[in-house]
Amino acid sequence: MAIGENSSTYIGLQTDKDTEAAQLVKLLATSNNLKTNVDSITSDALTGNRFTEDEAVVSEDVGGDISLELTKDTLPYLLLLAGFEEKEEPVVEGEGYRHTFTVAKQLKRWATIIKELADEDYYEVYSGCRINQLSLSVTSKAYITATASILGIKGNEVDGELELGGLSEVMDDRLIALDTTVKLEDIDITGDLNEFSYDHNNNIKADDFPINSRYRRNLRAQSSSSSLQTSTDFNKDEFLVNKARLKDGEYLDLKLNLTDEITFYYPKIKINDIDAPISGPDDITVSLDANVLYDRVEGTPVKVEIISDKEDKY
Repeated sequence: MAIGENSSTYIGLQTDKDTEAAQLVKLLATSNNLKTNVDSITSDALTGNRFTEDEAVVSEDVGGDISLELTKDTLPYLLLLAGFEEKEEPVVEGEGYRHTFTVAKQLKRWATIIKELADEDYYEVYSGCRINQLSLSVTSKAYITATASILGIKGNEVDGELELGGLSEVMDDRLIALDTTVKLEDIDITGDLNEFSYDHNNNIKADDFPINSRYRRNLRAQSSSSSLQTSTDFNKDEFLVNKARLKDGEYLDLKLNLTDEITFYYPKIKINDIDAPISGPDDITVSLDANVLYDRVEGTPVKVEIISDKEDKY
């Protein structure tokens, strides 16, 4: 019998869509429901009885979500697979190197993901994977977490012990909310926040099958979007300021520092909802939603900078 404590999830970048990754890194997964989906068609033939006589398998595809505790080592993998790119070579920053990621016009990278059940000598290999939606969550008194909604080309089940030749163990500590700072219009609002979340949605076209194959042809991003959400205790002055920004359609900039070495910069956001419902006798909380918009000056809706000891691009 298998238990979740004995499971592991690994991820690696492929050189192209069809070649499985040779080098893998372990994710600090808290859940993984990635699986191979099999779709069948049923015959509509009128055969003299009210039960279907025939079915045929017509497609296989990969889908599911992986939730994890975030580290500095694993963040670049998630960014690249979610459609970010590192255009320039890293530059020296103190004793490390600053890597800059921006959102690419199209998705470029593919991944191999392995889900291992070590107590059963069994594992599953998923190749040609991309991240359809990436969500980051920063909550008080908690590790910083991410959820990657995965789409993939192929999945295989393997009865046997997993042997990994090219495995990099997680080197960095888990990121924690205590190290986070958030600045809106260059004003530190971290102390007011109970929660902060960021969603990046690629809107990948999942139903792309040629007539002569049961596997997806490609995984291309369509019209994409990003958004931010915050939760705070009610403060009249702050609520009125943000309500006015909502009504005026004001563009704002926001900077999220997960640590001194990891920065998310949103140059152009717009509040699209702010609400302070009364739901009982306890504290009233304010939920704020904002769209992350493309900024022509920065050439991206979001820019991510990571300082690490890696000398070349990811």
